[in-house]
Amino acid sequence: MDAFETADVLRVGKPPVDRKWIVGMAIKVNLKKYLKLGERWQFVPVLRVNGIPKPAYIVINKEAVKEAAGEFYLDWRNDGKRHQVPCGSSPKSALDAWVTKIGILNGKIDVEEEEETTLPASKLLVKVAFVDFLLETKATKSEGTYEAYRKDLDWLQKRLDRRSVEQVRREDLVRLLGVGRDEGKAQQTINRAVQTGLMALRNAGATIMMKKGDWPKIPEVAIETYEHEEILAFFRAGNSEEWLIFQVFLQTGFRKREVSTLRWVDIDFSHNQIRVANKPEYKFSPKSHEIRAVRVKDAAMADFLQMLR
Repeated sequence: MDAFETADVLRVGKPPVDRKWIVGMAIKVNLKKYLKLGERWQFVPVLRVNGIPKPAYIVINKEAVKEAAGEFYLDWRNDGKRHQVPCGSSPKSALDAWVTKIGILNGKIDVEEEEETTLPASKLLVKVAFVDFLLETKATKSEGTYEAYRKDLDWLQKRLDRRSVEQVRREDLVRLLGVGRDEGKAQQTINRAVQTGLMALRNAGATIMMKKGDWPKIPEVAIETYEHEEILAFFRAGNSEEWLIFQVFLQTGFRKREVSTLRWVDIDFSHNQIRVANKPEYKFSPKSHEIRAVRVKDAAMADFLQMLR
């Protein structure tokens, strides 16, 4: 018989803990598992039955799957901060840790000393630090930034021969700058990937100090410019809609995604302005959440009106 469906009490040492107060706790604690799915390491939620985790199972694509591999982690927010700590690899130890933690956080279990809620860099795995950094990036940055960071960290993790955050040294990152060149990558791409990794490691508590001369200089690339006649020929080759799109780029300085997600409601005909704003339906938000309106010339606005007609 399933203990999660029949038992009124979960026992964690002494005394027994009543399940009724667990479900109604003010501070919620999530139990999740960190494991490799396909080619990627990631956190997945543990199955819950009547509000109680069932650690032997994880949830993938809304289906319960029995999974023995991986490490369990507790995850909760308290006083505006997010906390995440490992709690073993066995379902029993994970469940015991979960019940104990919610009891401590909600005043149901007394402890003599406050538990350490931040995992030290000496024990935090590099791959976990990278996942945490990406989760924060996804919550605060644009989709494009998140994807760029994800690719950078994926490249870095496969070549960084260190397990814990504390083990990573400046020399390791300098070595990766050379590895990237050996692989034929552009210097700008290599520098960006290592800088992203450095941000993620420092975010996890690492104190890596790079020297001024560590970063290879990026070769200057000559910017191709067009003569006036060439620009006129370019515009003559396009149709009216293409001409208008390029006028928006030229007059506003908007980025590609900012232009491609424009809607009619973003055009203010009374003030000759085009506005950039969040577009949740397109999973888009301006870089650095920079919502703004830019004035354009009368000719462009007249063309927009013509399109509406």
